[in-house]
Parts: sequence; structure tokens; C-alpha cells
Amino acid sequence: MSTDVQEEIEDEQLVVKYSDLLKETNSELDSTASKKSHVCDFCFKEFLNRSSLQCHLLTHTGEKPHICEVCKKGFTQKSSLQTHSLIHIGMKPHACEVCSRSFTDKSTLRKHYLIHSGERPHVCDVCQRGFVQKSTLLKHYMTHTGDKPHACETCGRKFAQKFSLQTHYLTHMKEKAFECSLCDKKFTSKFKLARHEKTHSDDHPFLCTICNKSFKSNDGLGKHKKTHLSDKIFFCDKCNAGFKGKEKLKRHYKMHE
Repeated sequence: MSTDVQEEIEDEQLVVKYSDLLKETNSELDSTASKKSHVCDFCFKEFLNRSSLQCHLLTHTGEKPHICEVCKKGFTQKSSLQTHSLIHIGMKPHACEVCSRSFTDKSTLRKHYLIHSGERPHVCDVCQRGFVQKSTLLKHYMTHTGDKPHACETCGRKFAQKFSLQTHYLTHMKEKAFECSLCDKKFTSKFKLARHEKTHSDDHPFLCTICNKSFKSNDGLGKHKKTHLSDKIFFCDKCNAGFKGKEKLKRHYKMHE
């Protein structure tokens, strides 16, 4: 048998092989699609089984059947309750490699890492301001829409965010309720107290991803980053974080894996 004939036969066998494989793959996809027969009446999302659908429906109804026995807080899923329960027994198995602060779950730890890197992946499409957490971005949007759902019961003044209302209440009380445990100095808000407490600490949790210099506050980090404007910076195409050198960028990419 000639070489050309042999190669032609092998090519035909290869075509048949991949044709059969394609049919098998399509069959599996059709089978999976047919199994997704449980559809949400609210958002039309499909699920493989009824139990998954029922669990999903709670996100629409607002029901929280899983109640914490300690603080009575409710959750839609049992797994969320189990994670929450770690708070009461003091278990925080997920530790930050930068500052050693611990958390009860991985998702909170991942959000915490953004503080050290200076990354703000959630960007407002109106003013381009960035935020560490999506929930903070959603609250920020109210400053553009003018929506102020939180009203003061004393004077009727309205606020976009709940913590702004709580801070406002102190103007009626005329007292500084947040006291520093180290020097007894008092402040009108938790934010101002937290900012003050950093003056007693040697911690510098805000890390520059370009030169690894650290700062006590995010404002200090922001001012410092401006000194790198003339440097050759390599940016991450996933979160826009900048780095001085390709090697640092490569190490950073591992955080997204």
C-alpha cells in the first residue's frame, strides 16, 4: 500500500473519530439542557433540580428560614448560616498574608486584600470613581440619582446612606459618642475614630503595588501613587492595577487565578 493511500485512510479515520466525538458531546449538552427543566417564574433562570430552584426562590421572596440561635439573624441558605456561626465561636480560619488579620470566609478575605493592593475594581460609570466593594458602589450611585431614602425623625432631613443619617443624629444629641480607648479623645463618627486610632499604631496596611511602600491611610497611598506618574507602568487588564515592572505584574495576575 502506498504512503499516499495510507495517509488518506488515516485522515478519513480521524474525521470519523472526531465526528463521533462531536456527536457524543452534542448529545451530552442536549441531555444537560433537557435536565434543566426547573425554571424560576421570576427571572427565568434554569436549575437542574427542584431543591436548587426552591433555594433560589428565597432570593426573590425575601424569606430567610435558617436562623442563627445566638443572634437570631436569618439566612436564605444553610451554608451561609454555618459561615456566620463562626463569628460567635471566634473561628476565623482565613488569614491575610500581609497583615495577619483573619476572616470567617474566603470571599471576605479576597475583598480585604484589595485594601492592601489599592485596587478598586467596582467603578462608577457616571463619575469613574472606584470602590473596593460592589455594595459601596451601589450606595454611591444614590449621590447621582438624588435618591435619599433615609430620613431624620427629628428634623426631616434626608440622606442617601444610613450611616450618614446616623452621623447626623449626633448633631441633635450634641455629643461625641465614639471614644478612643487609648487617649479618651471623642469623635462624632466611627470613621473619624478609626482614622484617629491609626495615629496610635505602627501599622501601614495600605500597600503601593508599584514599589511596595506602605501607608497608614488610603489618602496617603493615593498621594504617593502620583509620584509614579512619570514611571513606566504596566497595568493589569483585569482590574487596572499598575505595577513598575513586568515581573510584579505577572505575580499579581496569580491573584486573579
